[in-house]
Amino acid sequence: MVTRASGVTGKPGSGTDWRWRTLTTVGTMRSANRSLLAHPVAVIAVVVLVINDHVLKQAMPGLLTGKLSDVAGLVFFPLLLAEALVAVSRLAPRHAVRRSMHLVLASATATGIAFALVKTTTVGGIVFSWTWGAAQWVAMLGPLSGAPIRPVATVPDTMDLLALPALLGAAWIAGRWTGPV
Repeated sequence: MVTRASGVTGKPGSGTDWRWRTLTTVGTMRSANRSLLAHPVAVIAVVVLVINDHVLKQAMPGLLTGKLSDVAGLVFFPLLLAEALVAVSRLAPRHAVRRSMHLVLASATATGIAFALVKTTTVGGIVFSWTWGAAQWVAMLGPLSGAPIRPVATVPDTMDLLALPALLGAAWIAGRWTGPV
């Protein structure tokens, strides 16, 4: 829909001061500036992950709580990785990475490979345990308190690979918020 700015006369192309602006419906716009992490499904995945890991696993350990964390993490982590890559790339504006479906698909692929290595190999499990332990140590201000870095517990389980299709959730979010490939 095209509308004329108020108080301005003339016709387009006639040389008079005619200002046109295009109006779009906000609900149909896709914004490259919108964070993938703000999508409601991504937020729900984080809430499920936190509640499951800190409450449900202690109250009801078992198959369901284990797989629930895997699914929530596989939906959320590729989005987090993509947003981190966008943020870091802004440090070098000439090489800035823009938020796109391609970036999320690459992040989902990397996440899937890393998840498979953690769940099926001893080395992958050890690297993940110490890396995630170090991340928690920094987040909990361990360097300031003098607390040691402790690895997180991981359980190698090839059945966890059944959760890999949850990576499609990240692609779905990216498709809804960034547009098609």
